[in-house]
Amino acid sequence: IHGPVAGGTCTVCHNPHGSKFDKNLRSPVPVLCMFCHTSVGGSEAPVQHQPFKDGRCVACHDPHATGNRWVLVSKSSELCFNCHGKDGKMDGHSHPFDRKPKLEMETSLALTKNGKLECLTCHFPHGSNSAHLLRTRPENECIGCHPEHE
Repeated sequence: IHGPVAGGTCTVCHNPHGSKFDKNLRSPVPVLCMFCHTSVGGSEAPVQHQPFKDGRCVACHDPHATGNRWVLVSKSSELCFNCHGKDGKMDGHSHPFDRKPKLEMETSLALTKNGKLECLTCHFPHGSNSAHLLRTRPENECIGCHPEHE
């Protein structure tokens, strides 16, 4: 549950008396989100995810509540594949996800609450210094889980 919703403070985001913005929002979505979420990683990164760069926070996040981490609109892998599905953008991508790593990970990269790999294990969804929004440099990315390739 998003904080203002949990606290019953709808008017932090919405003006009940009207607004020039959609859904009676007090400001445009990215301005409204960044007012509280000032330390969202990736905002200064040279490579940015297009929805984030365009300020379309609600393309991935529900501003009220969901059953997913970070109030994502769906499970992260499902969400990523809505845009990066088998439509040509992900051809040849065969790294496993939605399963547990074969080895105990020697890295702090994120796994799901069930200990499974997900897109966000290796990719940062807002912005990165690396191509393809990798969390680390490509030459180091795989070694965290596959030290035998060092």
